[in-house]
Amino acid sequence: MTELAFDIPYIFHVRGIPKRGTKERTEFAFETIPAVVRVIPSDDAPLAAVFPPTLGDRTYIGEGGQVALRLHGGRLYAKALTEYYDRSLDVTPDMLSTFLDRGVYAVENSDRLRTVLPDAPGTIHRGLFPETEAGNNPIRPFVEDKWQSWSSKDRVENRANAERLYDNLIVIDGVFWRAVPEPVYVLGHYRDDHLYTHVSTAIAALPEAEKRGKDSIFGLTSWDRLTSEAAERYGITPEDTACATIFIEDAFSYDSTTEIFVEHIAKATDHDGDLLKSFDIESMTRWAAMRDALALARSVELEPVALDALASAAERYATGPKASKWAIDLINKALAVHDRHTVDIRLTPTRRP
Repeated sequence: MTELAFDIPYIFHVRGIPKRGTKERTEFAFETIPAVVRVIPSDDAPLAAVFPPTLGDRTYIGEGGQVALRLHGGRLYAKALTEYYDRSLDVTPDMLSTFLDRGVYAVENSDRLRTVLPDAPGTIHRGLFPETEAGNNPIRPFVEDKWQSWSSKDRVENRANAERLYDNLIVIDGVFWRAVPEPVYVLGHYRDDHLYTHVSTAIAALPEAEKRGKDSIFGLTSWDRLTSEAAERYGITPEDTACATIFIEDAFSYDSTTEIFVEHIAKATDHDGDLLKSFDIESMTRWAAMRDALALARSVELEPVALDALASAAERYATGPKASKWAIDLINKALAVHDRHTVDIRLTPTRRP
């Protein structure tokens, strides 16, 4: 496997007293981080899906009106473009290498580096690639031994920001690709002068999408279910121009039924948790097992085996002597979503908390 290595500079403030001095001074300094990027053959990262780039915050940025996702090592990758200019590609490994070796003026379309490098390339250029004119004050490498005492308000943060820029990058066909979260559909329902629906693409479990209230979230492989709900709830069929073309279905695991399942059990857990003082020991133990299974499922990002364990714990609690009817109804709905069966519990007046 081929790897490309870069030493990426980042700039920060230093404030302190130099060893040859008594007065405090402030100056800019720079350090570099090693950025190692793997070069992947295109055959090892096949196309997983193609869809329109309809999310406004540029999480998924497309070319020619389409976003392409590739699958490699169990992760999804999209082109790491920062802006889109006609049909040209953005920053490439060659552009980055040229800049670090020879400066910003040696790079064609160097303005594109501004959103890729941790500091504006103009600033870095003046500091790391100084010109010969009089009065130039280059930014120097940081040398700790130079100072009697020193501090920096932004060194740790700026280093972390620089590392984050180059985390999860690979190179395919001479272009940077970055690991991205699994996208989902957000079905929005609006009413102004007329009723209409809007389908956009968002990050899975995007908080803003979840808080929209009337919006529904679907996995990219759930287009048929999305259109069915749009027709049932709103009487409208979204245009299929928003539909993703899926090449590898296994790459997309998001299903909104998982959130429904977990939400029902969470509500049942919270509701009956308020009734603990009226529980007997057996029901308290079963409730605690359900609570712990819920916490575990969330901690491992809702892995299937953890969801199965949560379903078992919830079913066992529902058959306990002090489970409330409200909690049992929620658990019934959750299990119906999870594995198509219910807990058939008949409550008598003596069993109600």
